[in-house]
Amino acid sequence: MTSATFTSRYSTSLQDPALRKILEFRNLPLGWHYGRGVPPTRPVVIAALVVAQTAILGGLTDIDALVGAGGEIQLLIYHGSWYLEFTVEPNELIDYRQEEADNETERLDGLTLENALAILGKFLKTKVWLSSDSSTASTTSIVRAALAASLSKTTMRLAFRSSTWTAPKEPILQFADT
Repeated sequence: MTSATFTSRYSTSLQDPALRKILEFRNLPLGWHYGRGVPPTRPVVIAALVVAQTAILGGLTDIDALVGAGGEIQLLIYHGSWYLEFTVEPNELIDYRQEEADNETERLDGLTLENALAILGKFLKTKVWLSSDSSTASTTSIVRAALAASLSKTTMRLAFRSSTWTAPKEPILQFADT
């Protein structure tokens, strides 16, 4: 597989409805929700984009995004009987909920972006990649490489474009073969 094929096959674009929706939230006017709503800040939008893009690159395709009147962005991710919810709050911390068959299995509040991505990475590894036909060693390696490449590019773009978000000193996601 050539590098060009790899890039075009595994990169996400803003054609994805969830990613476009997240970007459009930035254009909401003050007072958009019955006179009280505020648009999300740039760092909130960036964090939501990073989580959504990671989910997409990891193989999750049923994703929706909602905006709250306080400027938070909520990502709703569905995979079979699983439901994941990441809410990026105006303070840039992320609240996480996980359900299986309508039963809450995990709830964590006040996560950093790095911690939220690590949780998403664990879900991808244990619930998506191992439960699908694409869990063969070669395909999993390709998806892992694509995810790592995307996160590296995203991290670089974030470091240069945002004055409040800096690249982590350690890798965001670490995968270990077991």
